[in-house]
Amino acid sequence: MTTQQQNRLDSLRAAIEAAWKTDITQDTRKREVAEPRGVFWYIAKHIEPRLSFRELAEFVNRTNHATVINGIHRTQNLIDTDQQYREMVIQMMGHIGLDEIESNFVLLKNQYKPAKRPRRIGSGSELNMYAMCKRIGVNPKSIM
Repeated sequence: MTTQQQNRLDSLRAAIEAAWKTDITQDTRKREVAEPRGVFWYIAKHIEPRLSFRELAEFVNRTNHATVINGIHRTQNLIDTDQQYREMVIQMMGHIGLDEIESNFVLLKNQYKPAKRPRRIGSGSELNMYAMCKRIGVNPKSIM
């Protein structure tokens, strides 16, 4: 990690800790610490995409890269489902001075459409029967 990257992450950590009034390097799973830590990792991965998950984990005194991945996924899920949380993260990015990332973030979120999962008809033999009917071109609802 270069000193420039270190300085950017230090300023990001300080801003997030000031906003949440907590120390994200604490060794705890409490929500008051885990949420800002996840936001830190989420934003840090956007501003320094070349940093590995392990480096990001070590920056806040964590040992496992999977913790970072989980924190980023949880933050992304909250952003996708909770409008108020999303606005808070965007506001945090703007407050830190990441306007270019904020605008890219908004553009990406406007283009994002979750993939639809195929509807499951049944299980076991019903599912196989459905697949066979589709293959031979018969409407499966007419025989079930």
